[in-house]
Amino acid sequence: MTEQAILCSCGKPGPHIFAVRLTFDEKKVSLWTDGTITYGPGRFGMILRGLGRPRSASKARTQAIALRLIADDVSLYSASSLPSVLRLATGTYANDYINDDYRRSDVRARAHRRLL
Repeated sequence: MTEQAILCSCGKPGPHIFAVRLTFDEKKVSLWTDGTITYGPGRFGMILRGLGRPRSASKARTQAIALRLIADDVSLYSASSLPSVLRLATGTYANDYINDDYRRSDVRARAHRRLL
């Protein structure tokens, strides 16, 4: 079983879209199991500026987990601020928090302070 299959509940191997959301500025973005965020039609969409692709497998896994952490909150942020929010979420995995609910609330609070 591949790492991607472990991360996704559908069991499909390889990167694929697990959610499509509207941002605060009403842009349709696709969230991928490999941790990337794209906008535009399906698999031909463009990666959001400032996001990039992680170079190592461990960073890619951490970014994919962090993207799942913020997936429900995408509508609170503009498309241009999503890369910085994802970096904040990825940074929480460097610290030992109690659980994902605490991580999620920490990311919301930090993003709110940073984006104001």
